[in-house]
Amino acid sequence: MNLELQVYLDWQGATVPLGTLWSRTQGRGSASFAYDAKWLARRDRFAVDPVADEVERRNNEQVVFVQVAERLIRVLLVEGEPHWETKFLAEALRRDDRLALTQISQLSRTRVETLTSREKAGKGRLPQTARELDAYDVVILGNRVERVLPGVVLAHLPDYVDRRGGAVLFARGRATGGESRNALALIEPVSWPVAAGKAAASEWVENKKWKPTASGGLHPVFRVEREIHRALAELPPFPRTAVTRAKAVAQVLATADGGAARAQAAPALAAMGVGNGKSLMVLSEGLWTWRLLSSSGSDWRDLYDRVWSN
Repeated sequence: MNLELQVYLDWQGATVPLGTLWSRTQGRGSASFAYDAKWLARRDRFAVDPVADEVERRNNEQVVFVQVAERLIRVLLVEGEPHWETKFLAEALRRDDRLALTQISQLSRTRVETLTSREKAGKGRLPQTARELDAYDVVILGNRVERVLPGVVLAHLPDYVDRRGGAVLFARGRATGGESRNALALIEPVSWPVAAGKAAASEWVENKKWKPTASGGLHPVFRVEREIHRALAELPPFPRTAVTRAKAVAQVLATADGGAARAQAAPALAAMGVGNGKSLMVLSEGLWTWRLLSSSGSDWRDLYDRVWSN
C-alpha cells in the first residue's frame, strides 16, 4: 500500500505547505519526504541530522531566525546540605550568560550563604512569599531544602509548577526530609519505597552507568551530544542511584544500566509535566565528576556544562 500525505507547518501565525511524505508498506516498507519548492525558497531554515546511508542530504538544512529573549532566565538554587553536586552545578550555571542565578546554601545551623550572578541589585535573595518565588523561572533543589525555605514557600512549590508554569529540578533526588519528606510528592516524577505504611529509607544500586531510554535519547538533556551513547559508555559509573519507581505520567530519560534486573529498571533521570510546568529529577549521585574531565584529555570534557545549559 502506498500513501501520500501533504505536510503543513504552523509557522509565524500562518499554515504553510512544508512538503510531501510518501509511505510505502509493501515488502519491508519505506518512507521518503520532499520539501515543497516554496518552502525551500524561504530564508528561515532549520537543519536535520542525516541518517545512516542517506543519499540526498541537501534538503536537510533550512535557516531559522530565533527570537532571543531580552530578559535573563532567573534561576533559584537552594541547598540545605552542601555537597559537591550543587557546588559544581552552580559553577556551571554561572558560566552561562543567559542566566541570572541566586544560590542559597545552609552552611550551618546559624549560617546561610547567598551568592548571586547577573542578578539586579536587591533581587537575588531567599523568597519569603509565594509571589517572590513566582518571580523565578527555574528552581533547583538540592537536599533538605526545608531547612532553608520558609514553610509558605515550600508549600507553594507544587502550585508554582502547576499554575505558574515554573520548572523544578531535583538535582540530588528527593529534596526534603524529616516531617517534610513528602512535601513535594505532587511534583516528584517518581514514587519512593514504602515499608509498613511508612516511607522506607532510601535503597540504592551502586556503580551503574546511565543508559538513555528510547524517548530519553530525544530529550534536550541528551541531544547536546551526537555520540551520547558512546559518551555515557566511556564515562565513569555513578557511585549510587536511588531505587524508585517512575510515576505513570512521568518520562524516564535514563536508567541505571547493568546488574540485577531490579537495577536495570531503576530510573536514573526522570521528567514529568505538571499542569503548566514541569519537573526533572536526577536520581544518581556523582554527576559532578563529569566536570573534572575538563582538565583532562577526555573527548567529553565540556559535556557537563552543556548538559546543564540545555
